[in-house]
Amino acid sequence: MEWILRDGGSRDWRLNPDRARLCEFLVCTQNCNNTDFGAPTAPHGAAFLIGHRSDIIRSWERPDRWHIGISDFIVCDIPNIWAKLGHRRYPVAYATLEEVDIDLSALPPFRPLPLGGAGGMSERPAATLIEPANFIRSERTVKPTGDRSVRQQPTGGQDAWRRMDAILDQLDRIPDLPTALDPLDWDEHGLPR
Repeated sequence: MEWILRDGGSRDWRLNPDRARLCEFLVCTQNCNNTDFGAPTAPHGAAFLIGHRSDIIRSWERPDRWHIGISDFIVCDIPNIWAKLGHRRYPVAYATLEEVDIDLSALPPFRPLPLGGAGGMSERPAATLIEPANFIRSERTVKPTGDRSVRQQPTGGQDAWRRMDAILDQLDRIPDLPTALDPLDWDEHGLPR
């Protein structure tokens, strides 16, 4: 569970992204037979985490696999979920919550991801920034004038900013094409005209 929350979702799954995008939730079940991913936190076959699916992107470590992002989650302990799907050997299944007897109203409310795991990628290397050929980096620094104290945002605003930061973090990790066309005209300060 710690890895899922830190990464903001699943990690390196082989799946059909078109089918997965039709699913609203990610239900994670415990596999006690595979100890490559840390110590088990739930009984074998039990659901231990349910997340609202946010995005499905190619894995940053294995391009033949996919990362299923979650926006918020519930910690649960629902036994025998995998048995309800017929103990399939393939670790990914597409089903409704009703098919596996999960009643969300009987569970605690969804919680947002912890700040360190918002949007995943917390331990991923930063994407290489490729600046336009006509970009001129200024060595000057801008110093604020007057009192620039930061106002406290209401809790809802902080959550919105956290989510926006997670989105921008993921967008920043999309590699630029080496021969990308730059549609903007840049001025001498590195700003678009």
